[in-house]
Amino acid sequence: MIRRWNEKVGKDDTVFHLGDFTLGSQHQAAYYWEQLSGFIYILNNTWHHDKRWINVQAPYMDPRMPYYNSKGISIIAKPPLCVLEPMEARTEVPIVLCHYPLARWDRGHYGSWHLHGHSHSQYQTPGLIYDVGVDNNDFYPVSLDQVVEIMLRKERIMAR
Repeated sequence: MIRRWNEKVGKDDTVFHLGDFTLGSQHQAAYYWEQLSGFIYILNNTWHHDKRWINVQAPYMDPRMPYYNSKGISIIAKPPLCVLEPMEARTEVPIVLCHYPLARWDRGHYGSWHLHGHSHSQYQTPGLIYDVGVDNNDFYPVSLDQVVEIMLRKERIMAR
């Protein structure tokens, strides 16, 4: 998976990881992070698998984590539910990020998109929601261009 990540993610690319990074310890998480390319943000889920390596004592005190990517740049923690506004997302609509799939999300009725993981391809539903987990995507990260293509295709289907 590290090889596949680095095949798709360049050193200047931005990545949002939606959680369940590793079942391992802080040492193992650091070992993996140090091999990955890109400016990396992770949703700060201090429950589930990530609780073994995220600083649960002060998860929201400082968004910089004690982990670094392959270029020595700090991994940045985001809240467990995060909305990327159009300017930040470089899209025309907001993108709602959450580790878990949501039945309803911020501005969903206005056309915002929801990206999630957690479900391991088992949660497929109509609408502007997509499982970006690697096991739903041939164990590769999903690019923004791919997300746009997927969501525009879903919008066309919904418009029929």
